[in-house]
Amino acid sequence: MPVQNHNPSQGKRQTYSPERQAAIAQFWDKYIAIIHEKRIKEPFDRWFVIRARHYIEAFPDKRLALLHTRDDLSGYLFALGRNSSWQGWQLKQAVDAIALQRQTKLIYR
Repeated sequence: MPVQNHNPSQGKRQTYSPERQAAIAQFWDKYIAIIHEKRIKEPFDRWFVIRARHYIEAFPDKRLALLHTRDDLSGYLFALGRNSSWQGWQLKQAVDAIALQRQTKLIYR
């Protein structure tokens, strides 16, 4: 099943204004478009969205527009790398997903 254009978060729901909800949906639509422009196919496209979402959700007190300092990013990736249940390819996938997430943020400011 292809990734659909919507906020992929399945976790705890927050109440946002309609404008904020629209901005979140627009971000994910653009992120998914970039994933497909990079020719990332099923089922990997879904995992890119999941990896990017986990990164964003790791910093619940920071808005996407303010994401993240170099220390935030390196600390997050360091923690993933120390997770013994993760394989090397999963860490690479997370790095690539976050890089595209950051690209989406920069392109569509």
